[in-house]
Amino acid sequence: MIDTGRVKETSFDPQNNLVKLGEVWASKAACKQRRGRAGRVRAGNCYKLYTRNAEIKMLERPDPEIRRVPLEQMCLSVRAMGVRDVPGFLAGALTPPDSTAVEGAIDLLTRMSALDGDELTALGRHLSMIPADLRCSKLLIYGATFGCLEATLTIASVLTLRSPFFSPKNKREESRAARTSFGEGQGDLISDLRAYEQWSGMRSKGISSRDLRSWCDQNFLSPQTLHEITSNRSQYLSSLKETDFIPPYYSSIDASSQGNYNRYNSNDALLRALIAGAFNPQISRIELPDKKFAASVSGAVELDPEAKTIKYFNQDNGRVFVHPSSTLFDAQTFPNNAEFMSYFNKMATNKVFIRDLTRECIPFRDPFKH
Repeated sequence: MIDTGRVKETSFDPQNNLVKLGEVWASKAACKQRRGRAGRVRAGNCYKLYTRNAEIKMLERPDPEIRRVPLEQMCLSVRAMGVRDVPGFLAGALTPPDSTAVEGAIDLLTRMSALDGDELTALGRHLSMIPADLRCSKLLIYGATFGCLEATLTIASVLTLRSPFFSPKNKREESRAARTSFGEGQGDLISDLRAYEQWSGMRSKGISSRDLRSWCDQNFLSPQTLHEITSNRSQYLSSLKETDFIPPYYSSIDASSQGNYNRYNSNDALLRALIAGAFNPQISRIELPDKKFAASVSGAVELDPEAKTIKYFNQDNGRVFVHPSSTLFDAQTFPNNAEFMSYFNKMATNKVFIRDLTRECIPFRDPFKH
C-alpha cells in the first residue's frame, strides 16, 4: 500500500457561491483507514510518502459535510419543519456552518421564490416534499404545470444521475458530435432528453435487445445508464403523486392520453424556458467578439466567430468557461440569436467551468439587471 497523504475533495466557497475541487492533505483518520487496506486479506506494508511533521499537522478527521456543501436544501427543510430562525437553528449544530453560507442559501431560496421573507411559499412547500435537488424539483413542478411532465422527468433524472452518453478517450470528438446531433445545437439537456426518448420509443416497439445495444454503441450511449434513468423517473413520479401534485392514477405508459400533462413535450422553446426558470439565477451571458467580414463575389460576408473568442459571464464569478464535455464547447453560432445560457453545475478547478448547458433566447427580463 502506497499512501501519498493527499486527497481530492470538494469544498464550498460561500463568498463566490462556488464549489471547488482541489487536492488537499488527507485527515489522520483517512490515512489510518488507508493503512488498514494493506492488511485486509494478508500481511502487508504501507509506505507513506510524507514526513512525520506533515502527519502531525493533519486534521484528526475530515471537515464535516455541512461545512463543505451548499446549504439551500437544508435551510428549506429546516424552515419546512416550522423553524423560523433558520440561521439560529443551524448555529446550534455541533459543527455550525459558515454564517455567510447560510445567508447565501436563504438569499437563493428567496430568489427561487421558495421563501418570502421568513415565510414558506406554496412553491417552497412543494419543493421541500420532493427528495431531489431544488432545481430539479422546481423543474418537475414546472413540467407538470406547463404540460411537459414526461420531458422534465427525464431531464431531472439525467441531472440526478449523469448523461447517458459516454466518451472514450480516443473518440471524444465523435462522442460529442453524436450527442450534439440529438439536440440540434440547443444544449446538453435537450440532447440527452431526445436521445432517451428515441431509445425508450424503440424499446416500447419491441426492438430486440441486440439491436438496441448496437444502436446505443453507434451513438455512444450507455444502456445501463438509460435503464437507471428509467428507474429514477419512476421514483420522481411517485414523489409527485405523494405530494398530490399529479393524480395517483397517472401513468407514464400511456402518457399521451393523460390530458394536459404532456401536451407540449416536444416544444423545445418551452422546455428551454422552463429550464431557465428552474435554474435561475444560474444563467450566463454570451458575449460575442466584434464582427468580421470577408470579401466575396456578392459582397462582404459576415464570418462566424471562432469558439475560443466567445466569452461567457455570470453574476457571481465574472467570466466562466464552457466545460470541454459540453455540446456547446466549440459552438460558433447560437440559434435564434441566443444571448444567455442556463447551467446546472459550476465547479472551479484551474478555471470556473459550467456544465449541463441549455442555450436560451433573449428573455423578457434580463436576469443580469435588477
